[in-house]
Parts: sequence; structure tokens; C-alpha cells
Amino acid sequence: MYLNIDQVEEAAFIFERYNGVGHGDYENDLIATFELNCYQPAELEQLIVNGVNSGLYRNDEERVGVFGHHEKVLISLNFD
Repeated sequence: MYLNIDQVEEAAFIFERYNGVGHGDYENDLIATFELNCYQPAELEQLIVNGVNSGLYRNDEERVGVFGHHEKVLISLNFD
């Protein structure tokens, strides 16, 4: 499943919230409108990994954005 860069950012905020990170008004407002709230953190992480592995993110801007947010996701989940 392709996640656009905004959805990947949403996933990063969801991971942070799941791990107890406090957010400001900006992040809380975004989280309240998320389309991805129906997914568990592990499902979101797998969607991102699958998208990267399958080559869904072809242009440089998408890849850099996805890798940057994915790094945040991995740190939030304590994966290496």
C-alpha cells in the first residue's frame, strides 16, 4: 500500500503517541484527523517497509521523506 508523505508523517506521530511522547497542539490536531488511526503501530510499520521494499517510492523527495520518517518510526519502536 502506498502511503504519501503526509500519511508517513501521520504514522510517525502515531508511533510517538503509542510510545508516550507528548505532543503540542499542532501534532494533537493532526492526530485527531488521521486516516491511519485504524491501524496498529506494527501494521503501519509493515506498510512502510513493504512500500520501500517494493519500490513504491520512486522519486528522490518521496524516498528521502519516507526514509526520514521511517527512521523516526524505527526509533519509536526501538528497532535497529
